Amino acid sequence: MSTHAAEPPVHPDRTTIDYLSVELTAGQREVVYSDRQGHLLVVAPPGSGKTLTITRRIAHLLGEERRVDPEAVMALTFTERAANELVTRLASMVRPGVYAGTFHSACLRILREHATTAIGSGVPTVLSDADRFRMMRFAAGQAGFRFDDYGVKDLLNALSKMKCGNLPIDDAVAEYRFKPDVAETIFGVYQQEMRNENACDFDDLIIDTADLLWNDPEAAQRVHNRFRFIFVDEYQDVSAEQYRLIRALLPPEAEERQLLVVADANQAIFGFRGALPDKMLGQLYADYQPARFELNENHRSIGRVVTIAQQLMLVSGAEEVSVSVRPEGSPVDWIERPDDIDEARLVAQLVERYIQQGRKPTEIAILYRRHRRAHLVEQALADRSIPVRRIERERFFDDRDVQETIRYFELVASTRDRSFASAINWPRFLVDELTMLDLRRIAARHDMTLGQLAESPELLRAEASPLTSTIITRFMNEVVIPARASVDDGAVAAVDRMLALMRSRRDPIPATQRANLRSTLDELGRQLSGSAEALDLALAAGKRIVVESEEHLDARLAAGLVSRVLGDYFPDERSGEAFVLACGETDREADLRLSWIPGAQWTIAAQAWRLLQMVLMRRERLHQGDFTLFDLETTSNVPLTAEIMEIAAVRVRNGAVQDESFTARVRPSSPEAITQGAQNVHGISWEMVADCPTIDQVLPSFLEFAGEGIVAGHNITSFDHRIVARECQTLGLDQPVPFLLDTLLLSRRLHPRQSHRLDDLLTAEERASRGNHEALQDARLNANVLLRLLRDLNRDRAIGVLSEALPVVAASIMARQAEETPDNQLLVRVGARAYHLRPDWYLADGLDIPAAWLDQAGTWLDSVFSPEPDDEKWVNLENNWTAFVDGFARIRGEITLPELLERVSLATASDLDREERERVTMMTVYSAKGHEWPVVFMIGAEHGEYPYSHPLDADEELKEARRAFYVGLTRAQERLIISSAWRVNGDPREPSPFVNDIRHLVVHRPPKEKEKESDR
Repeated sequence: MSTHAAEPPVHPDRTTIDYLSVELTAGQREVVYSDRQGHLLVVAPPGSGKTLTITRRIAHLLGEERRVDPEAVMALTFTERAANELVTRLASMVRPGVYAGTFHSACLRILREHATTAIGSGVPTVLSDADRFRMMRFAAGQAGFRFDDYGVKDLLNALSKMKCGNLPIDDAVAEYRFKPDVAETIFGVYQQEMRNENACDFDDLIIDTADLLWNDPEAAQRVHNRFRFIFVDEYQDVSAEQYRLIRALLPPEAEERQLLVVADANQAIFGFRGALPDKMLGQLYADYQPARFELNENHRSIGRVVTIAQQLMLVSGAEEVSVSVRPEGSPVDWIERPDDIDEARLVAQLVERYIQQGRKPTEIAILYRRHRRAHLVEQALADRSIPVRRIERERFFDDRDVQETIRYFELVASTRDRSFASAINWPRFLVDELTMLDLRRIAARHDMTLGQLAESPELLRAEASPLTSTIITRFMNEVVIPARASVDDGAVAAVDRMLALMRSRRDPIPATQRANLRSTLDELGRQLSGSAEALDLALAAGKRIVVESEEHLDARLAAGLVSRVLGDYFPDERSGEAFVLACGETDREADLRLSWIPGAQWTIAAQAWRLLQMVLMRRERLHQGDFTLFDLETTSNVPLTAEIMEIAAVRVRNGAVQDESFTARVRPSSPEAITQGAQNVHGISWEMVADCPTIDQVLPSFLEFAGEGIVAGHNITSFDHRIVARECQTLGLDQPVPFLLDTLLLSRRLHPRQSHRLDDLLTAEERASRGNHEALQDARLNANVLLRLLRDLNRDRAIGVLSEALPVVAASIMARQAEETPDNQLLVRVGARAYHLRPDWYLADGLDIPAAWLDQAGTWLDSVFSPEPDDEKWVNLENNWTAFVDGFARIRGEITLPELLERVSLATASDLDREERERVTMMTVYSAKGHEWPVVFMIGAEHGEYPYSHPLDADEELKEARRAFYVGLTRAQERLIISSAWRVNGDPREPSPFVNDIRHLVVHRPPKEKEKESDR
């Protein structure tokens, strides 16, 4: 294989480029400076500088000659990355205010600003892909059908096609072979579930916004009055509903309005998402009659790449629309290998060679059409310790549960803060946000890491609550130490052992039953409140707790539970006077007695369990500590550039908002810094702050008020605190304390199915009293929200306390043959689940209870156990890990767990160490649009990938597959390598017909003769 061309010239970082000084081509100048009053269509092939053209066009509109208001301009893209690119470039060219975002983010913004009862009660919550998947699976189950993961994804795709393309259900499901009446029933349940939860999916955002603008003249007029110039990138990818939205945003007949769309029919590759390029381009011409402009110079790729890409499209009848302005460059290689394993090894070898020759990993990309084709290549790269950034939706390594599993594995090497803090709260949440902050403060006081604190049980007992210190010590003894015993094991055995360990730590209380169990605990707790106070006072006074029991198994189980819990959670030696706790009817006089009342509901063991829960929770007093609640009003909603206009804070102490407060208005750098959108929110104009002190005069006083305690606020993690920290860095001040409690994040965890906006967390009375956003008022309102959330936090934590004792509680119900009330049925259900996850009778060790009875109780608990939906998810997780480790062994052979961790850290798309590393990019050709690299590998160039073997709509599939191949080729700047295999997963493959179309223009490198013979 020939070596790569010389290194390309080094380009300055994009954030430092003066885009106004970049010289434009003749075609770009024609677009940028066009004074045409009508609408514009810009045909922009790959590498023709469309983003530069759009940003310079916007800059021209906002310049001295045109004087367009920035807030009158909207730029719509299909990806956040493209939107961020526009924002970054515009920031260096024009004053802020231009709205640049995806179709979906623009719709959410419009709904929030302009929605009325036309779309229901309030702006809905937008479901993530994972939430959509879970809801569709649930909907199918509710309708009486069961589908595997692929079936659920097909249902989601069919529904999306129906919505985006405005198709009848028969057409939408035809490709997926669902019966229309079955799909219609499932879709109806899915949509009803979303309405029940006031939620929507991404497709509904488009539909609801278009409906709003078409059906609400007042809302439409407000939007039309604001946005006079709308830019749409990648227009060839719009669906019928997105076009309907465009027409609603800027009607063709509107005067003094302009629509500019950028399109390239050769890059239309999203037909499977409902895009209709031919129809939508035809509709654009019919409705808007745009003037057509062409950018026909390719500045990205060398001549040979442009020639090959052009030839690929000319064969299909496309027009020649692009010419290269760069030299011919290196030849393009087509490499054939006997099978996909050998292809993966060769690609990894070539990538390594390029890096050795001086290429940075970030200059290399590996592209493919389907993710399944990339697994072997990723593993081959990891085997050579080549770091990878793999972009994959719903990818194994990007799954949250997989990442949490990796953190468990990392505990083998060391108890790092990141690994510890995450692993202790997965797969079951044990240490709440407030407690974790307290642990970090303890660690900081003793100049140690969180991991080091976890390995210091004496210090934990001295400074943390009994519940917290015991949970952490048990976690270290039951998880970390056994994990470290797997260091020298093979990865397959170690992963299996670790998964079994994690399986035992899953929450025995299903999410669907938490509310019911809370009611049970409340009912039982009301009867035991006096007893809990008496036992807590005895423990605080250092009294010696003496536990006595009658002979009945229920009482003996209760006594054993009390003795074990007191020994685990209150281990200090006690030499004071005796405090007698009797379980059942005993001869000795007792200070506290738990009794069984014939015909009553609660067993003695159930009473003992709840009593101990309450005693432990009485020691959880962090919610009554000191907090500083703060809020900002800023010049914009972009934290990277927003300036502070108002800052305020209040104190919360002992569970109440204090009168003590801090408030100040701040003069920003200039009147132009204040966006109209921000002023609409807080009502603060330049005239109101022109004579106020600047941030350098205000910030030190605020930091002094905040002190070093816990600082709280709504969305402060990603907004308010980031702005304050940035200003501190600019002014050379000490950074504010990192002990942050974010009410947005807290409400998301505690109440995942409700809205988490501050307005929606307020009571009706608080909302009624609120006018414009004022920092001090918002800080006080959020203080009330915090107090409510802290109460919810304590109640949520109390549910899971001593869940390890649930099998004992369930067994006591069996022993008493207690009445089958709903409460007892629930306790048996969660007790059976706890025993299923960990069948070791943890709290019954050492009791004088016949082993035969324990065996009988265990058999009974097994018989009443019923699986939960989460169990299937866990099985899938375990199967995926097993498949990954087995696949790795195909490339590398057996490795140890630490070696696997090293390769996983290189393979994962999410940078788990949060460090900046040079990585080779792996992604599909669909995700690659808008990207470019000096070196590009196009793997899997076979029939079956380009195109798929698809019986339906074969002609359109062939066209779109050709365009997808074209998009991949045109990502290469300097070096392009195409690879294919004769066998994939053991099945024979033929080269893609698209490779044959360009065969005379590439250097063909088939396997050597001995490789051919060995493959036969």
